[in-house]
Formats: sequence, C-alpha cells, structure tokens
Amino acid sequence: MKQSDLSALQREVLTSIFDVLDQQDDHSFTILSVRPKTRQRLSPGLLYGAFQTLLRMGLIETNESLETFGPEKSCTLSEAGAEMVFELRHALAEGEGAPENIEAWSPLPLEREPDAVEQAIGRSEELLERVRGDNGFAATEPATHKAIIWSLQSGLEALKARLPSREQLRALLYQPIQYLAKRFGDAAIGQLAKEAGKAVLRLLGLKD
Repeated sequence: MKQSDLSALQREVLTSIFDVLDQQDDHSFTILSVRPKTRQRLSPGLLYGAFQTLLRMGLIETNESLETFGPEKSCTLSEAGAEMVFELRHALAEGEGAPENIEAWSPLPLEREPDAVEQAIGRSEELLERVRGDNGFAATEPATHKAIIWSLQSGLEALKARLPSREQLRALLYQPIQYLAKRFGDAAIGQLAKEAGKAVLRLLGLKD
C-alpha cells in the first residue's frame, strides 16, 4: 500500500496517532486520545469512520469486533501501519502534505450575524438533548450515539466561543446533524435535525 492510496483524512489520523505514541511509553491509543492531536480537533464521527476504515485496511488493530468498537476502545498500529506512519512523517518533514484551502480554516465572521448564531446554538442544543435522551439509539448504536453526542458538544463549545472556522463547523455540527436528519427522517430527532441543519447552514454561508 502507498501513501497515495490513503485519503487526506486517513493520513491525518495516522500522523496524529504517531504524535500520541511519541509522547507515551504505551503502544496503544484510542479515538479519545488521538482527537486532540488532529488539526482543528476533527469530529468524533469523522474519526470513528476513519478508524473503522483503517481497521479494515489492516493499518491499525484491536481486540474488539467492528460491531462493538467505540471511541474508548484500545488500538495498536499493525506492522504495515507503523511503516506507513513513518513514511508519512518523513513526507511531512520534507515539506509535503501541507494543508490545503487555508481560508476554509479561518474563523467565520460570526459577529455579523449574532441572531443567526444564537438560533444555531439554540437549535443544536435542543437536538443534542433529544439525542442524549434517546435510549433506543444508545442501545442499538452505542458507539455512534457516543460519537454524535461528543461531536455536537464540541461544535457547540466552539460556536459559543465564537471560534469555529467553516470546516470546523461543517465537521463538528453540520455533518452529524445531516446524519441525524437522514437517520431519523420524520421522527422527532429527524425534524429537530432538519431545523438545526438550516440554522448551521446559514452560518456556513457567511463570507469574509
């Protein structure tokens, strides 16, 4: 397998895993320990999907089944994964793999639309509370339920601090909200997600 076979997200996760392992004696890591090392703190949902893909590719390993795998479950790099990580770190040291579209990571001018910001916060908080209290979702898809809650919480924290960039807001709030809208359709959570999605989408449309 070559670097070119990996997506930008998979490369980001693998290099972040290296940063985690470089600062500890233990050779294991979790989604929870890797997330703070990623640029702009990637959403739990994105990380969960990336970890699942890397597990299937054989670049990381776990004793858990894919069905029970979650953010707190321990993983290690496989031999192939370790080789790939060192290749990626070497490429970064040589100046390759610089982040693209820097403007997308610049803070949004939220001060121009204070009412829209408050509406997005209110709708997202209402959705978060409904998701947090959905015992059926938690029972049937526990890992996804945890990841969605974590992502919405992180996005709200950034939004309340008036700090998020367009890409951060898209990854932390809009994408998990869209997932919930499709997953629950006309059910209460689905309807709340649609309203929250409209509010967040308005913020994503702000221009510098």
